[in-house]
Parts: sequence; structure tokens; C-alpha cells
Amino acid sequence: MRHLRVLIRRYLWPGLTLGLLLAMAYSQSKQPRREQFDEFHATAKAALDSVPLYFGHYLGKEEPLQEVDLQLLKPNAVRNVRYTDLRAMNLPSWGGVVLTVVQCRRIEDMIGHYPPVCYPAFGDEQLSAVPREWKVGDQTISGVEYRFEGVKQPGQRYVRIVYNFMVAPGKGFVQDMEGLKRINNELDRRFYGAAQFQVLFSGPPGFEPDRTQRDAVFADVIGQAHNAITVLMTDQTGRTTSTAGRNPNQGSNQATITALDGTDR
Repeated sequence: MRHLRVLIRRYLWPGLTLGLLLAMAYSQSKQPRREQFDEFHATAKAALDSVPLYFGHYLGKEEPLQEVDLQLLKPNAVRNVRYTDLRAMNLPSWGGVVLTVVQCRRIEDMIGHYPPVCYPAFGDEQLSAVPREWKVGDQTISGVEYRFEGVKQPGQRYVRIVYNFMVAPGKGFVQDMEGLKRINNELDRRFYGAAQFQVLFSGPPGFEPDRTQRDAVFADVIGQAHNAITVLMTDQTGRTTSTAGRNPNQGSNQATITALDGTDR
């Protein structure tokens, strides 16, 4: 018996330890590495940079995000463009529309940074959050329409209406942050990151364009990002879906959008 214990200590335990170390090394070798996704992120940045400032009857101006937002999000690519519709009658008393796109290398950097968190942090009150589906061209976009209200200065109130959706490579459109968190649990998805799109309408209450007008402007603006969206939702294997990440517990208001120039989008 003593001889058996000596053999176990001398050979079995070291053998088991070596086997465990080899198994751990093999497992780590199969884990995705950040540098494997550099090409994807370079392509994603180029695609977002190609979204035009000027198109049709829209005149755009790039506006930098605040430094604190950039530090929190650590974005790979950012666009923040205020578009003015030169036919001013379409958005009376409102300051045009703002397209904000942030694409991060890691999903973790984006979690927690979306309208229900960011706008109330600046003092806005969230009034509603309505799940939506927008048919823009050949893409059915699943997202949420948020409405906020706040005070710019004493006696001067304003309304912000935000059309928000996210895109994850190989998963497609993601309706809300809960969907993005679920994707983040998949280890092979983490370094693909994600992109978040916001189309913001803001102005004095009572003068906002109605939903039909807003949807048409959304179609005009997001239509210009069609190619970028396709790049952002396609992973390095060519895999893409159009409805992944939708919260199964939420309904939606689906709309086929007609742009302001009368064409179907």
C-alpha cells in the first residue's frame, strides 16, 4: 500500500496536473483574440466615414461628441451629424435632425450607454418608450422610439424624440440594451463589438413633426447609411441576420416608410 501511495505521488498527480495545464492551454488557444478583429473594425470605420454630409435636400454638419462620452465609450468609429432639411416647412420650429452613430470594439463599452440612461443624466424626463419596426429599403430595422422632455432654461421646455437601434455583427438589428447584453454572453461575439444608431428630433413641445413626418426623415437619413449598416451587421464569416436581438417580450409598431420625396424606403 505504501508503495502504491509513492507511485501516485510520483506519477499520477504530476500527470493529472500536466493534463489540466494542457487542457487550459488548448482552451485558451481557441478563444478569440482582439487582434483577430482589427480588419473588421477598420472596414467598419471606413463604412461609417462614408456616410455623406450632403444628399438630396439635406445639408449636414459634423458636430463632435463631448469628451466625457468618448472616454466612456472608447469608440472605434463615431459620426454625429446635424442635418438640416432645406425645405424648412417639413420641420417647423425644430432644429433639423441629428444622426449619431457610435461603433465600439467591445460590447462592454456600450452597455449602459443608451437613451434611458444618457438623457435622464442630463435632466430629461423619459415620457415613453415604444418598440418600433421600420422598413427602410430591404432592411427591417427593430428599435425603440423614446420621448423625453426637459427644461433648457426657466420657462423654456423642450422635447426630444429619439429613434434608437443597435447593430451587432452576425446578429443583425438589436432592439434594446437587454438584447445586446445577451449577445455579450457569447464569447465569440465580444470583440466584434456593436454599433448604436440614434436619430434625434428636438424642439419646443407642441410643434414637433408628427410620426409620419419623423418616419419619413428617418428613412431619408438612415437610407444614406444602408451600406454602412450592411457592413456592421456582417461578421468575418459573412454571417448576418436582420432580426436578431429583438426582445421577445416586447411588441412593435411596424411601419413601411415613405420618404419625404415620395419614394418608398
